[in-house]
Amino acid sequence: MTEDSVTVFEEENDTIIPLTKKSFKDKSQVNGSEGKHSDVNELKLENLIIDNPELIPAERFYASKWIPVAKQITLEDHYPDTVGVDDIGQLYIIENKLDTNADKKTVRSQIKEYAFGIRKLRNKPNGWQEFLDLIKDANNSDTDDVKRRRNLYGKSLEDILLENFNGDIQKSNDCLNKIKIKFEEGEIILIIAIDKIRRNLRTSIDGENELDGKKLPIFALEVNEYTTKKDEVIIISSTYPFDLDDLVDKKEADRIKHDKTTFEVAHSRAKLTEEQKEDFKNFKNKLGKICVKFNYNTGNDPAIRTKFEGTKDRGVVLLFANGVLEIVIKTINRWPEKQKKYKEELEKDENFKKLMNKRSGKLLRLQPEEWMPFSKHILSVLEKVFVDE
Repeated sequence: MTEDSVTVFEEENDTIIPLTKKSFKDKSQVNGSEGKHSDVNELKLENLIIDNPELIPAERFYASKWIPVAKQITLEDHYPDTVGVDDIGQLYIIENKLDTNADKKTVRSQIKEYAFGIRKLRNKPNGWQEFLDLIKDANNSDTDDVKRRRNLYGKSLEDILLENFNGDIQKSNDCLNKIKIKFEEGEIILIIAIDKIRRNLRTSIDGENELDGKKLPIFALEVNEYTTKKDEVIIISSTYPFDLDDLVDKKEADRIKHDKTTFEVAHSRAKLTEEQKEDFKNFKNKLGKICVKFNYNTGNDPAIRTKFEGTKDRGVVLLFANGVLEIVIKTINRWPEKQKKYKEELEKDENFKKLMNKRSGKLLRLQPEEWMPFSKHILSVLEKVFVDE
């Protein structure tokens, strides 16, 4: 990316023409919570992301989706624009700045102040509950801006998670507990949302990630809207760092690192039937023969991350020591044709397709009794998509 704006084109009558870039200032006025914003147009950027949560690349942090949970929570005299989480329990703060805002030079220090404000709560006897109360208080705001957000208004963090997990209380509670752990450990992913990423911001981000990228990884998200000739609106986004892999690796560095020994020890404790243990063993052995090598994950639950040729270290399946299998499709988005074929081949088995559809919008994480009847199908797809080509 250069200092110049990216030009976006569309095809019309066998020619390409540039699209019209929309200015956030051209939108209609947003009423309700301008008092907490130095620039009301940044509120429009904030709402664009909240209303389109898929703009946050949560899949690059091994999550399936990002979930906004509050706007403008009150941390003493600070008001973080957006607090969010993802479906594996990671915590996010977003600060929105437009390139025209003179205060954009301080955006890096602002977002760090917000992170430290949340971290300060950890030292209070009832800090976690206070954090939950701040979220609920922000969502109970009587401003029109908050009232319009049906995914937030009047809801607690527990309510929001339960809704996003389609009423599954166990999964919702598991996610809530993981968020609490991240809160207590002071781990927060920081995002600067902006309409133009300039060189000085990139330099600042690189410096911050060198200093504190393990606990407070930070990246910029450039977001812009364009109007097509048919008056349709499209959104174009990009990130800096452009490839978030290094940032993710830095963030993961302090987590538990597993190897063959820790995996096998955990597997020996797995609550599997004798038949399931045999199926697991056969699947693992055959998987080892078709992939390049086994890597092992980081985190609480040991798992094998298979490495195939041409996908770097993006694991396309994770085989957990407890018998769970996770089919990973979203994180190979840098290879769209391979990603598309992977999904299509898996769905060729109608019964397996039904199983996949039940996990729509979520990680395709399957219990032993769910995936083992399809083990041959899964192996054949992996070989066809990632080996034969």
